[in-house]
Amino acid sequence: MGNFEESNYEKNLLDRNGVIELLEKATINKTSLSLARFGHGEVYIAWNTYPDWILGWKFREYTGSTGSPKELQKELQHALKICDIAGLHVSSSKSEEDRNCAKATRIMLKELNITPPYVCSAWIAHGLIYNNRFCDWLRQQKVFLVGRRAKEAEVVFKKRGHNIVGTLTLEGYDQIQSVCDTLCEKKEWNVALISAGIPATIITPKLAKASNRVVIDFGHAMDMVIEGNKFNHDKKLQQFNEQKEKDGK
Repeated sequence: MGNFEESNYEKNLLDRNGVIELLEKATINKTSLSLARFGHGEVYIAWNTYPDWILGWKFREYTGSTGSPKELQKELQHALKICDIAGLHVSSSKSEEDRNCAKATRIMLKELNITPPYVCSAWIAHGLIYNNRFCDWLRQQKVFLVGRRAKEAEVVFKKRGHNIVGTLTLEGYDQIQSVCDTLCEKKEWNVALISAGIPATIITPKLAKASNRVVIDFGHAMDMVIEGNKFNHDKKLQQFNEQKEKDGK
């Protein structure tokens, strides 16, 4: 188990090999393991006492933050308490926003009195998809893909020799429990990759413990698998909001 201080988690960050080693052990021993990532939105929602600002947040629907602010806060704090590996911001980032979020993360962990067993970078998955050791490990698994672009990713993963046994969409907070229940009933998978914004952070440790399998909050790594270097987060957000506005007319 990790032994870092709450306010100094960055001194004991797992690198890619450290994370992969835990994933390998979990699948060999057939034990549960969850990697949940706490990015900007997750940290600020979990930390603020009354995060009502989320109701006007331009990322709200894109990130699946469709539950009530207080319910989202409760669920995110619980996910932080029960996840095995927490993906968190680091202050060495070139981005000022990331550095500010790292500071907020340190305060949040201290105020909530939470010490995750293990910690890695919140953007760990972005590097894992290009890591040979991770890809070799993943090819040996029976993988279930969950998220808005799961069907698109399935095509690419299969071309790369991965064993994708199923896909599900997860669009918003209200679908978390039904997706969790559905996956727990399915026996054919042993690793789930979930890219569904804030609902992914919430469902990842919940599903891992309920199914006794490995679940990774994969984030935009799934977009990057599909689009490679062409993936543009701001463009994708704009397209999503434009489509939502069009559908609403």
